[in-house]
Amino acid sequence: MCNTAEHREIKGQHGFLIGSDGVLWTSWRRGKNGRILRSSPSDEWTQVFGFLSSSGYIRVPLFDRVARLHHLVLEAFIGPQPFGMVTRHLDGIKVHNWLSNLAWGTQSENLHDCELHGTSIHGERNHNAKLTENDVLNTRALAEYGITVGELTDMYGVSQSAISNILMRKRWPHI
Repeated sequence: MCNTAEHREIKGQHGFLIGSDGVLWTSWRRGKNGRILRSSPSDEWTQVFGFLSSSGYIRVPLFDRVARLHHLVLEAFIGPQPFGMVTRHLDGIKVHNWLSNLAWGTQSENLHDCELHGTSIHGERNHNAKLTENDVLNTRALAEYGITVGELTDMYGVSQSAISNILMRKRWPHI
């Protein structure tokens, strides 16, 4: 176990320690399949490796659940998640789970962080986007020249409400 990090027991999970460096340790032995054997505690601590979830966060196996690593760090060192709060990764990188990079915060603060780090998923970064930034700029320019919403709808293959929202800057307001 790393000596430079502070370690705390995970509440309700005897035999698991989380470090301020974001590393999870267990004193439980593992079976041949890699699973933790509850009946065989040890004096030796081994690192528990997690996996990357589809949302880009590291998740780690405990006895009764699979937990988000960043939550374990904050809960052990700061306290339980306050109502309405989310985890903020202060540098914007979801896999940097050391204590000095994490904080509880509001969803608004988290979205502001995303803007600062350039990790927000609006516009072309949104995997559901049907238009590019160039399409949006062209749509606005064509509307100024008298092309109707209906004609723009046919041109770009999106709904009339999508075109209207673009023209009123309710959608794609960042450009």
